[in-house]
Amino acid sequence: MRTLHLPHNVRVVGTANMDETTRNFSPKVLDRAFSIEFNEVDLTAFPMASGPVPTESFRQLAKRLVDPQNP
Repeated sequence: MRTLHLPHNVRVVGTANMDETTRNFSPKVLDRAFSIEFNEVDLTAFPMASGPVPTESFRQLAKRLVDPQNP
């Protein structure tokens, strides 16, 4: 059996589409995964971008995900 060692600063994040065109997750999957379900999302509550998002914004977000103590 092969193993994969992940450093403490690596997070694995994914998304899944859950609507009438997809099947639900099995109880076994839900038992082993941390999931957040958004039933109703108000997209008008989010500011509209006036153009491309600067790369630096993503770098700052990545730093916070890796080290939540890093502002």
